[in-house]
Amino acid sequence: MGSIGHLLTRRGIQLETPVRPVAGAATRAPLTKYLWRAYPRLHAFKKALANAAGGKTFRYPAPDPADRELLGQLARAEAIQWDRARNLVSCPQPWARAYLTGAWLEEFAALAARAGGADEVFFSQRVAWWASSRPADGGPRKRINEIDVIARRGGVLSFTSCKALTPIYDGADRQHIRDSMLEADYWRSHFLGGDGRAVLLVATDLIDEVRQNRPRCPGLFDVARVVEVDFLGSDLPGFEAVAEAYRRHW
Repeated sequence: MGSIGHLLTRRGIQLETPVRPVAGAATRAPLTKYLWRAYPRLHAFKKALANAAGGKTFRYPAPDPADRELLGQLARAEAIQWDRARNLVSCPQPWARAYLTGAWLEEFAALAARAGGADEVFFSQRVAWWASSRPADGGPRKRINEIDVIARRGGVLSFTSCKALTPIYDGADRQHIRDSMLEADYWRSHFLGGDGRAVLLVATDLIDEVRQNRPRCPGLFDVARVVEVDFLGSDLPGFEAVAEAYRRHW
């Protein structure tokens, strides 16, 4: 059966150090699961954070109780420093900036894949592979890519691509999502073989509940079916719903 590392090596891919097993996401698991539910608030906060380069302090009034809850959760996790009285926020830690601007979703997917039946999971994992080229150009060249989530159940491998985009699908991210879907299919088909699996997880609500649960982007769901990529969004209401989607994925 073999480990992720063993199965990837057989397919011409090598794990780069450090390896990042899912246990590394466990310490932040409660916050990570909360952010899936609170992503619309995080998305707004992330825009303000992006304008505060270098961890400098910025003003963030947070008039809504849900915004204040988000800041409180982040402050308790020491991801930000929050002066509640003066509405001032800073995020001086590099790990926290990376986490809040997207790495949290990779940790969320890794935790969900593990809860959904995977025997082994790595996240934010760099891998190496060798691209063929002409002998005159020096022969095969080493390439490095980062895979958001690599999971294994038995002898079957799965890649997940994670995208923290617009909270509710409005068409603006259509090309980005489509390109990400095709990229996930490329990795699956070229490196995982016929029994490999792929997931595209987006922190975007893809289903319009008001219109009888119709997809907001039926064309993208059609593409997902054709390329055999499981397309999951934040219309899945919580961690257990996403974990259940991973159970069906296998």
